[in-house]
Amino acid sequence: MTQAGDGPTSRVLRRATASASGTAVIAALLAASAWSGIALGTTVGRWSAVLLLVLGLAGLAFRFPRQAAAEDPPEAIYPTGRLGSLLRVRNGLGGLGRFAGSRMLAAAAVVGSWTTSRSRGAGSAWFGTQWTGALWIGVGIAVLICTIAIEPFLVRLLRLPAPYARGLPGQPRLPERTASAWLIAPISLLVTALVAVLGAAGSPGWIGLLVAVAGVLPAGALVRQVRARRRVAARLQRNLADAVADYRPEFVLYTARPDDASYQLIMWLPYLARAGRRFLIVTRNELPAEAIARHLDGSLADVPVVCCRGVAELDLIMTESLRAAFYVNASSGNGALIRYHQLTHVYLGHGDSEKPPSYNPTHAMYDRIFTAGPAANRRYAAHGVLIDKSKFRVVGRPQVEVVRQPDPERIAERLAGAPPVILYAPTWRGHVSETALSSLDRAEAIVGALLARGARVIFRPHPFSYADEADTAIIRRVQAMLSADAADAANGSGHRYGPAAETELDALGCMNLADVMISDVSAVVSDFLFSGKPLAMIAPASSKAAADDLEQFVADYPVARAAYLIDHDLDRLPAALDELLLPAGDRLTEVRAEVRADYLGDFPVDGYADTFVDAVRAACDNPPPSIAEPAESDDGSTGVSRDTIRRNLDSLARTMISGVAAVAALTAALGGHGWVGLAAALIAALVAIPTLWQQSEGPAGTPLDGPRMILLLAAGAALGTQHDAGIAAVVTTVILIALALEVAVREGWEYPGVIADGLPELTVPATSPWLHRLSIGSILLSLLGFLLATVGDLLPGTVSVFDGLWALAAAAYLILIIIALRSARARLRAAVLAEASVLDVLRRRAPEFCVYFGSGIGAGYQVGMWLPYFIRIGRPFVIITRSLPMLTEIAALTRGTGVPVLYRPTLRSLEDVVVPSMKVAFYVNNAVRNTHLIERRELTHVWLNHGDSEKPACFNPVHAIYDKIFAAGQAAVDRYARHNVTIPAEKFMIVGRPQTEVIKTADAAARPSGQQTVLYAPTWQGPYADSRVYSLPQGQSIVAELLRRGVRVIFRAHPFNYRFAGDRQLIERISRMLEEDRRASGRQHLWGAEAEQQMSVEDCFNASDAMITDVSAVISDYLASGKPFAVVAVGRTEDELIAEAPAAAAGYPIAEDLGDLDDALDQLLITDPKGAERQQMRRYYLGDFAPGHAADGFLAGAAELLGDRVRT
Repeated sequence: MTQAGDGPTSRVLRRATASASGTAVIAALLAASAWSGIALGTTVGRWSAVLLLVLGLAGLAFRFPRQAAAEDPPEAIYPTGRLGSLLRVRNGLGGLGRFAGSRMLAAAAVVGSWTTSRSRGAGSAWFGTQWTGALWIGVGIAVLICTIAIEPFLVRLLRLPAPYARGLPGQPRLPERTASAWLIAPISLLVTALVAVLGAAGSPGWIGLLVAVAGVLPAGALVRQVRARRRVAARLQRNLADAVADYRPEFVLYTARPDDASYQLIMWLPYLARAGRRFLIVTRNELPAEAIARHLDGSLADVPVVCCRGVAELDLIMTESLRAAFYVNASSGNGALIRYHQLTHVYLGHGDSEKPPSYNPTHAMYDRIFTAGPAANRRYAAHGVLIDKSKFRVVGRPQVEVVRQPDPERIAERLAGAPPVILYAPTWRGHVSETALSSLDRAEAIVGALLARGARVIFRPHPFSYADEADTAIIRRVQAMLSADAADAANGSGHRYGPAAETELDALGCMNLADVMISDVSAVVSDFLFSGKPLAMIAPASSKAAADDLEQFVADYPVARAAYLIDHDLDRLPAALDELLLPAGDRLTEVRAEVRADYLGDFPVDGYADTFVDAVRAACDNPPPSIAEPAESDDGSTGVSRDTIRRNLDSLARTMISGVAAVAALTAALGGHGWVGLAAALIAALVAIPTLWQQSEGPAGTPLDGPRMILLLAAGAALGTQHDAGIAAVVTTVILIALALEVAVREGWEYPGVIADGLPELTVPATSPWLHRLSIGSILLSLLGFLLATVGDLLPGTVSVFDGLWALAAAAYLILIIIALRSARARLRAAVLAEASVLDVLRRRAPEFCVYFGSGIGAGYQVGMWLPYFIRIGRPFVIITRSLPMLTEIAALTRGTGVPVLYRPTLRSLEDVVVPSMKVAFYVNNAVRNTHLIERRELTHVWLNHGDSEKPACFNPVHAIYDKIFAAGQAAVDRYARHNVTIPAEKFMIVGRPQTEVIKTADAAARPSGQQTVLYAPTWQGPYADSRVYSLPQGQSIVAELLRRGVRVIFRAHPFNYRFAGDRQLIERISRMLEEDRRASGRQHLWGAEAEQQMSVEDCFNASDAMITDVSAVISDYLASGKPFAVVAVGRTEDELIAEAPAAAAGYPIAEDLGDLDDALDQLLITDPKGAERQQMRRYYLGDFAPGHAADGFLAGAAELLGDRVRT
């Protein structure tokens, strides 16, 4: 196995070690604090306990995060207010819900000093003067512990999505989001410290109780504030449809990004507003909605902002006035809005550059692509992205109208010797290697060279660079260089950096101050071209161009022909600066003018933005037909299931009960009431042990660290107050440290690493149930301590023996923890190394294609229907899934086939799956995250789908993003055109439907003259009312008529209908009808598991003589049998049905009200006049492939794309 070295393995292990060390030190301080109060009992002891406690609490506070993780928008959305800014807490929830075990132990540590300060030499009467204060403080500590226990549930409440709307006329104003959530945990620490100080000072116990209760108030206030905000948000959502309809917007500006990328929207707002049409801003997450709302002022202050988290919520804003949608990025969530064909969908982007985002194949899904100049149009084809030319509109780049041309006075100053002003604007490192084009790693050398020439520098890094720690460190060092130069050099005061260059000015403002610019492959390059000023470009680290040969760099990034070129190693930097810094008349002046027209449009400077504004108006005046496209799933639900609420309340109750019981045991033990303490400990154990045991056999849950720590402290106190306090203190402290380190054990075993099936080289040990049973060991150890202490009181001569027994048991527990820590560390190392070796393992496997499954549902049938044919291609391949449950589902399908399945949770993790041998990626559904892999242009991306029907899912404009579309027959190709979806003909390959090869054809002579079998196969309802074409609500009447005719029925419900309570009831009623008829008539009807699990859909076809369905993929597949079928026309007339679904013309339409059901069944089961039409329709829908050879077209098409050549 390779050594970790200084790579990711060592970094992860160092972080894990640092975290475990911090946890151990804090546990030691808190345990020492508790025992200082318990064992010493003096004033010095009590104040020593306070000091140690404060140190432990400070350690906890230091570990609270100062900002939310960049990939966690639901937490990052919370501001921290002025106090947070003062304390450098940027955003998020701080320590809320974190380190609960240590914080509960800290609260319990206070009890010792309060109790012993009032009980030594004062007897042990429970309600005597001495003990009343201790009881009060015991209650107070229990309150503190309950407050800490509530925090994880406060976090869940705060993270719940809520509707957001701002600026809609007549609607209530949504209260500001709380900026105090991060304060709850620090206040809890302060309250704990204050209670400790009061105890050491000898204050009455009731004061400690009042302080502890006061510590609950901030959490209560937070809950009240959040609930009030959610009530207003709910009212906004109820009124949303009417409010938007009253506002009558003509277009929307849309972003589906979950983070704050406000600049992408802000750059377009003034120019969209110039169109003079009403519009609203739509986001899919609250963070960007609230961020953009903060930026709206002046003439744009009244522009409404709406957050539609769930895709179904988008229905609420679809008013008759709406005509167009404009998109500022290629987010994977854009497809949710694309489904509305009544809108003209226009891609704007957020900058024009030679980077992959500017020729992203997903742009093909839009009706229009607004480009800055002809170069942008050519860029797509140059990178193998085929998009119909009619979609492009050259509109210029309106934002650059504010970029000023060279100032003659400034040129004169330069000629007179004024120092040059140089803008250095490096891009960011990007999400994946293809967009790793930044020169920021060379920033120090570049800026150093500029300073050496006496230049004034404007340093403006990309804002996204701050998301990376290493890049942020570089930025800080460069800023320090500029600051130092400003102090040392006479001209240094002219430098701009930090807020002066990044917030006080935008990028275009920086360009106006600069004489020249240095950048890399970035959108600022084409923007700067508008100025006509000189610029230089730095080749990316991945470029093969050497210092003496940068032709390949220009070939890869044509805009570079207008720039002075610098290799990434900076060998050419001095020579480039010599030319770049000429005050006037540089040799590239004419080339820049030519490239400017090519990249920014050949429009005059005056009125430059008018072309864009006119194009916006034209898009609003050109609505296509109204058809809606159902999406895969509603991924933005704002509701919480009752099961989730029940589980949360159950977990909270268990934590509170066990915690309070543990505090009671501690208080009783310190008072010398061993049997009472033992009883309380038993209550805590009876709650905790079943909880931990259940977790050992299922998903991890609440580990009850806090109650277990307090229980161990209580057991030690019981032994220490009656036996040898020194031994008890040492043993208890060591065991508390060990218990605290269970967190490190869990983290080591829960680190995901690589999750795969069929790739033994990447196997990482799975979590073992004994880890949770180890937690149970700490409870048993506590009970043993109580038992020994109590029995020891009855048998004084055995005290030392019992102390030794407890120490021995504690040593055994400690040894187990040490073993577990070593095991967890080894597992962590294995997981990190496995993650790092994914690329090497796949290189050795050399898969030639991959099957990509980005959805969270449906793998069983969607991948399952294609898997046999993937295997028959005869080439090695891998299945990639983005959902862990789907990996399990797919692995069940591939077991015994040798096909590997790999789980890749993040966009960055996809980097390692595209190996040189891989040439093709197949897609079986239109999952939102398909776009993540489609951006990899070294692959040919092939759309397969998981069925062929007339439903909107089979003519989704999003399919245009794929390089090839495998169509079953010409009907599939014509379907797109019929619904005004423009896709180049070159993308289609007619390959048939291989799954139909197992469908047996009908033999007219063999049709039974007696009992007939009819398959009833309704589709599912779909997520939207406007796309429902299913006949299940009519199913009872249809089946009743079939039964009246003596027909044997196979009822196969769509699996997705089981997700809806109403549809489950309909299925159950039809099933009961069939069961009752089977008992009465003896006809062997099939339904439920028999028809849906034990039989495939093809088995059902073969077992039937005819079929009744609705607009479903089963129609085209059933054509392969040649058998008659009927189609229920749901939501449309029979003529409309045939217009929308031509295959229905070869069947027998049934009206939605079933008024013609009897006649249709006569034709279906008796006369069957459409036999010849069905044969023609079969060829039209399934291709002209002979019976038994339906897979030939698919296999040939796959072989053609794979070829024989392996990429190098």
